[in-house]
Amino acid sequence: MLSLHFHCQLRHGTHTLRHTSSSFTEWVLTLWRRYSISGWAARAWERIRQWGATRRALYGSTSARPKPRYNYDVLECILHHLPLHDLPQAALVCQEWALASRMPLYARLEFDSNAQSAPPLARTLRTCPNLRSLVQYLELHISIHENDTAAFDWLHLMPEGNVTELVVYHCAFDKDFTTFILRSPFIRSVRILKGTGDFIQTKEHLHGCLTLPHLESLSVYVSDGLEVIQPVPVPPKLTRLSLSSYTFPVSTIPLLAAAGPQLERFDLDSGMDPPLDEELPDFVAALEDYARQLRALTIRSKHYPEIPYADHLVHLIPTLEYLHLGYKTFSSSLYLDLPKRLHTLRLEHAVGLEFPFTNLEEMIARSGCGENSLRSLAIFVRGKECDTSPFMRIGDLCHQNGIAFSFTTYSPSVNQWSDGSFLSYK
Repeated sequence: MLSLHFHCQLRHGTHTLRHTSSSFTEWVLTLWRRYSISGWAARAWERIRQWGATRRALYGSTSARPKPRYNYDVLECILHHLPLHDLPQAALVCQEWALASRMPLYARLEFDSNAQSAPPLARTLRTCPNLRSLVQYLELHISIHENDTAAFDWLHLMPEGNVTELVVYHCAFDKDFTTFILRSPFIRSVRILKGTGDFIQTKEHLHGCLTLPHLESLSVYVSDGLEVIQPVPVPPKLTRLSLSSYTFPVSTIPLLAAAGPQLERFDLDSGMDPPLDEELPDFVAALEDYARQLRALTIRSKHYPEIPYADHLVHLIPTLEYLHLGYKTFSSSLYLDLPKRLHTLRLEHAVGLEFPFTNLEEMIARSGCGENSLRSLAIFVRGKECDTSPFMRIGDLCHQNGIAFSFTTYSPSVNQWSDGSFLSYK
């Protein structure tokens, strides 16, 4: 009986509590509906609840915040934009920074056989295949005192498919490092190849460069008497050919005949001498017959030709967009009828010679009226003692007609002429 009585009392209490709770809930809801303004309070409460849940998910029940971690991808991206000379210091900060620095540090690799860093760098490249696979740009400086390819044996360990650009400064004259380099596995994936100094010593060296299957740009110094192996192989993707020599190289004509139909850019720096009178007709004919689709053309030499043959030459290539001419290769007749697509004109001049100003102002004015496509004019003067006032007037006229203008004087020294970086295609 006592148990039954207690059970009845419990059921009655529970029913009363439920009734009281229900009444209280209805009262709260009534007040909520009465005083709620477009549900603003509900949304505010929901945001507070979500914020609390997020805090608990991130930090748990403890109040101490964890140590923040750098996102590895973001850190690696930041280090990619760091100057190359600062990357070694960045790699010493901590292990995480060292790992993130590896790719930008080894993506562009410069190896100078005469530098103190050469032996340890060579050891690293011999023993670390994961680092060798990071190299995309490779620059080799072969010292004039270098006699043995042992310092470069790691080149034969470089895998194919990673290095796309190779630059070789071959200063060890009469010593053949080129054959060793061209036998390296990685060379087949190179797209841009630049060889200076004694890199091309034989026709076999030039032939080896032209057999690279993925080559798109070849820039080499060749001796003026170097012949080519026939038939001349042409990489299917080759669109740029740059030749420099002490005098006009005899390889120019057969190379143009073979590669000209697919070239977009051709550069010729014939060093001390331009094409001779007996060579000039064949050179002009080769450009007309095989390179009429060029978009960029550079012709320069340290000495000037007898006649300004480029005046006629540019009209044979109607697709030109960029034109760089050495001094005395052109006259004022050049300005009368530029190729319709030409937007960049770069002209060289030497102190002591007469610059052809005639018709230049008319050409600039026609550009301002939209009669030609010229948008950039640059003039380079060899020699420091130069009256700049007439060139400055040309610059003012260019600015008035919306043409970018630059004027540069440079030293006639052999080193600066050979470097020519300030004259490079932009």
